[in-house]
Amino acid sequence: MSLIYTVFNTIFHFEDGYAQFSGNEDKVTLSISQWIQENYDYANIIMVIFIAGWGLLLLYFVTQEWQIK
Repeated sequence: MSLIYTVFNTIFHFEDGYAQFSGNEDKVTLSISQWIQENYDYANIIMVIFIAGWGLLLLYFVTQEWQIK
């Protein structure tokens, strides 16, 4: 769903106030949060890569008939 949002946001250039961060966090946490907010497209692509990798790993274990609990 967020990938579809990213495509529409890239095409139509609308901005949504989806996250608000205050300066109370760590400098590292704040900088990562700001990067995600400024580069939402790339953050979604990175997230999809990790989710797909996890799904492929689980699929591999299921096809090898190993138990994951």
